[in-house]
Amino acid sequence: WGVVGGWGLPSFCFLLVLLPPPPTHLPPPRSQIELMNGPTLLAALDLTHRLDRSFGFAPKMTLSLRDVPGLTRSALPLLAVSGVRALSLGLNSGAPPAEVPLNAPFLWVDRGSGARALTTLHPGGYSGAPVDSKRECITAPGFEHAMCCAWRNDNAGPHSVGEVLAIYETVGAYWPGASVSDSNLDAF
Repeated sequence: WGVVGGWGLPSFCFLLVLLPPPPTHLPPPRSQIELMNGPTLLAALDLTHRLDRSFGFAPKMTLSLRDVPGLTRSALPLLAVSGVRALSLGLNSGAPPAEVPLNAPFLWVDRGSGARALTTLHPGGYSGAPVDSKRECITAPGFEHAMCCAWRNDNAGPHSVGEVLAIYETVGAYWPGASVSDSNLDAF
């Protein structure tokens, strides 16, 4: 043990810098955008983008909110100026979904500001357990890729290796012969 910067932290804390950086999330996890004013939302988005840059990542372009009642259009202009180009919203079961396509991308446009975002709404808050059913996977006519989410519920920790392999097998059975791989919202 050694003292780091006079805080009494163990010297092995410096070893963490050598490990691969953790993935970041836009906005910061557990954000409640509906409770934020404009400057607070912009600061939250900037926090993630600064972390991305410090780890050598490109800033996130997709905002992901899970287990939320929705998002108001007033957030769209602020998201747009922060470089957000897409939204992935997991609507909790306490709120009826808007009358827009579910599990299919659509372009959400704020007519007042002209801000826009490619958006997907997923009813049920997160995803299927442990992965979306075939009808819940995000698909679009003419697009040869599908995104099947395997979110974990709050405080559940990461999937085990066995769960990941089972998810791959399940999704592979939806489209026999298709290549199944892990990805992220920005890549999709």
